[in-house]
Amino acid sequence: MFRGLRTFPVLSGIARDMRELCPDAWFLNYTNPMAMNVWWMSVVAPDIKTVGLCHSVYWTVHDLGELLGVPMEGTHFRAAGVNHLSWLTEWSHDGEDLYPRFRDAIRADPGLERRVRVEVMKRIGYYPTESSLMTADYLPWFLRSDEQIERFRLEPLKYIDISLHNIAEFEEAQAALDAGRPLPFEDEGATEYAPLVIHSILTGTEREIHANVVNDGYVTNLPDGAVVEVPSLVDGSGVHPIRFGDIPAAGAALDRTYLSVAALTIEAARTGNPEMVRQAVLIDPNASSTLTPEQIWTLCDQLTEAHADLLPSSLGDASRPDG
Repeated sequence: MFRGLRTFPVLSGIARDMRELCPDAWFLNYTNPMAMNVWWMSVVAPDIKTVGLCHSVYWTVHDLGELLGVPMEGTHFRAAGVNHLSWLTEWSHDGEDLYPRFRDAIRADPGLERRVRVEVMKRIGYYPTESSLMTADYLPWFLRSDEQIERFRLEPLKYIDISLHNIAEFEEAQAALDAGRPLPFEDEGATEYAPLVIHSILTGTEREIHANVVNDGYVTNLPDGAVVEVPSLVDGSGVHPIRFGDIPAAGAALDRTYLSVAALTIEAARTGNPEMVRQAVLIDPNASSTLTPEQIWTLCDQLTEAHADLLPSSLGDASRPDG
């Protein structure tokens, strides 16, 4: 929630620049929290064409294929839901449903059952499309106790190291550009969506990706106006979401909880209501499974003080709201 609140002012600034400099351009968002950021753009800049791009669906299918010895060529897949909590509902190779083979592989390797995503699939019925490390962040079942953390082999602070590595990589690239040195380039074909979207818009080449867009009836059991992740066609005129219909009922229930958290966070930033920030954290499944309401309010006070200069100005007051 606080990462979203820190990012919203930056997005608003980008939208102002785009209105002045390139009002007809597409804004491609890679930054997390994906659903909140794309949703915020739809609130403050509905005139800017915005789409959120994430590689989690593609790489989930790629890695599952490697596990089963199945190549991406000939593999069909579709997923839908909310970014980092979408559900792989179609997954086949040359017409063969791959879920039965995957379940056989799990039975043959008990170690796989100690993975968060395998546990979620066992309970919900479909495989979620983000890493076990990040899937655990959205659910109340895994980070609540040391026993669960150990059982599912989680490393709660690992993402700090990942972020530090990304910053170092960025700084290395920046130094190389400043010095006029060439950047390393791996010509193995584009798998990230941004170059594929750009290529399709410039050349008219049609392709299908998974994109994060404002729900307009695309996922029928998630609220319209929220941001969902759905298969989308891309061509010379842009990104066109495909109507998916219902996602699995239990998956939709989990997604609606996250979308409620996102809605409260966005409304807090839009209205300047600090109480609503705390209510968003209170409703978050992971936070509420670990912390008491009093601890959540205290945590939000501390985060508000620490991040005051980066938050929307109306929320930068570190004073504790009444209640």
